[in-house]
Amino acid sequence: MMTLLRIADLASDQPQSLAHLTSRANMAIWLFITHHTEALGGITGMQASVLQLVTSCRGVTSIEIARLYKLQPSSITGLVDRLVKKGLVLRVPSDDDRRVAYLRATSEGEALAAQLQAVFDKSIGSLTDGISDGDLAIFRHCLKHIALNARAAEEAGSPGANDLVY
Repeated sequence: MMTLLRIADLASDQPQSLAHLTSRANMAIWLFITHHTEALGGITGMQASVLQLVTSCRGVTSIEIARLYKLQPSSITGLVDRLVKKGLVLRVPSDDDRRVAYLRATSEGEALAAQLQAVFDKSIGSLTDGISDGDLAIFRHCLKHIALNARAAEEAGSPGANDLVY
């Protein structure tokens, strides 16, 4: 009988192992962060991330957030709906285009957002414990390079690049 750990070991030997490992790491990071953000404000890590973005970028739209996070607009709409329901974010209609609504943090949202950076810093600090600063710098550099390559592929019109959903 194959154990889950053995299956994970086998998967890391596959040609798609980089995608598999980054996906697993990404899920682990967001679950860890969510554990802490739920305890602080009853929101998920992704909701916390969007709240921080809305607080720091006045006048952002759901469509812009969906593009930034590489998510379907409907996913962001649902996420924003939950933030609105919790009283953390408001939708403010555009004066120029009634189809557009800008997102703004409420005073409660701003207060929570002010506490979230410490949660993110502490969470990432815990998850990267034991990894040298040099290795983390290389890792950040590699991730940025991958993201830039992906953006270049999208802009160059690589077949299917614009259809990717992350």
